[in-house]
Amino acid sequence: CSHRNLFSRFSSPRVAGKYHSLAVAGGAVFCLTSEGELVVARAAADEWAEIGRWTVAGRGCWAHLSIAGGRLYLRDERFAYCYDLPR
Repeated sequence: CSHRNLFSRFSSPRVAGKYHSLAVAGGAVFCLTSEGELVVARAAADEWAEIGRWTVAGRGCWAHLSIAGGRLYLRDERFAYCYDLPR
């Protein structure tokens, strides 16, 4: 898979925002936008299959999200957040 193929396969006009932080865990891609929206999609090379989207923080999410021990960690301009992920 070339870099060009990788970016064309995972580009999605359905995820708005100027900045995105990505992580992969448990067969899913987690995409946090700078506006605080978390978009979760199935990690598949052939299609973008969205699982869901939620507002999980305020605006100004510039730091990378992190996943460890079944928890999602992120921060916005004012607060840090920790969410339990379903197993």
